[in-house]
Amino acid sequence: MKGLAKMVRPNTAASPRSTKPPAKLTPRVKALPAARVGFLAVDDRRQIA
Repeated sequence: MKGLAKMVRPNTAASPRSTKPPAKLTPRVKALPAARVGFLAVDDRRQIA
């Protein structure tokens, strides 16, 4: 859970920046958090295993 909190904080800090970039970058910005969450889930599974 500590790792999740650390990763979530940078995302929240970058959220204001993500609102300003052009529409072309918005899809990528939205995809990045989802990708990070996926990696976190894998890391958590590895730690549990």
